[in-house]
Amino acid sequence: MSTDEVIQFLQLVKYHEMFPINKENSSYKKMISYCRWNELVIVTPDELCILSGKGIKLLTEEPGKVQPISLLEQELKRKDESVRATYWLAGAAVGVLLFYELFVKVYLK
Repeated sequence: MSTDEVIQFLQLVKYHEMFPINKENSSYKKMISYCRWNELVIVTPDELCILSGKGIKLLTEEPGKVQPISLLEQELKRKDESVRATYWLAGAAVGVLLFYELFVKVYLK
């Protein structure tokens, strides 16, 4: 994870004060586990992320270097991930069809 991505996520957590870990925020799962491992956020038993002292220190040490992530940027990132998955699945489907056409139909006649 790059420092910019981590700082943007910590700014998002700071904005929400208590960032919920649910289906709507599942795209942040890797970031949450990374920040939790590095003790930048604390995850409560009811699945909420809260900034830790170390996370607040990181945010205050590097002010102004990273612009806060906007909702439009979040949506574009999510779309980019879904487009990649769609292309991968389409390629897999074409591969299966080619295998069927070339090997199964020809050798099982």
